[in-house]
Amino acid sequence: VVLAVILISGWIFLGYIHLEGAEYAGKCNPRSGTKYIAHRGYSAKYFENTYEAFRAAAEETFFQAIETDVYLTADGEYVCSHDENPFVDKSIKITEKTYAEIMNLPLDLTKATDAADKTLSYRICRLSDYLTLCKGYRKTAVVEIKQNLTKEQATSLAKFVASKTGWTDAVFCSFKKDPIDYIYAEHPYADVMLFTSNKTKASLYREMNFNIGVSEKIISEKLIKKAHKAGVYVNVYTVNDKEAAKKYAAAGVDFITTDDVLAV
Repeated sequence: VVLAVILISGWIFLGYIHLEGAEYAGKCNPRSGTKYIAHRGYSAKYFENTYEAFRAAAEETFFQAIETDVYLTADGEYVCSHDENPFVDKSIKITEKTYAEIMNLPLDLTKATDAADKTLSYRICRLSDYLTLCKGYRKTAVVEIKQNLTKEQATSLAKFVASKTGWTDAVFCSFKKDPIDYIYAEHPYADVMLFTSNKTKASLYREMNFNIGVSEKIISEKLIKKAHKAGVYVNVYTVNDKEAAKKYAAAGVDFITTDDVLAV
């Protein structure tokens, strides 16, 4: 009888561990301390959302995840860019051109950080190349949707990302609620997050069981505790001050998005 009790207890314990591992299988485990997300790649060193910035972030052990912004070209290619018209020629929009038409166009570097290398010939980066780096270097892919995608486009994007990284190593996020709703409805096991700099929206998203990305303007220990109580995690963006990062980590924030390596 004693042996049976021991065996049953062991099975229950192993089952618990298995379920916990399945629920938090991604490398960005909110239960294992604050993690750092490279904002648009290692954008303090290289121009944002480029292959060079992503590769540098992938090679940097400080980062556990790499964030990018995504647009869809006219011929259905996913590319990495914060703006719809990131080129020197501002009349050219990603959504109106094929990938072949924009792949060799020079990017506008006027928004590059002061320390970023501006001597390189940066070009638009395909999402597939970014995902290959994330997979190869074991970094979680944080994919921010910039467009008002249709349900079909949003779910197709999610499937495409997951085919490259697996569902546990990708986070789908946006300031736009619709594409995240579409993805979560179709793939309830997907890791999704909504961004906001508004306290009311942050509370609403938390109650709706969405993970939340919030600006430094509204982050607080109280917000973090309420989110954790609701079972969701918190990402604060974009933090480039070491002392601020240290404070947020001490408060228990799950993720800190930053342009640079912060020795905290």
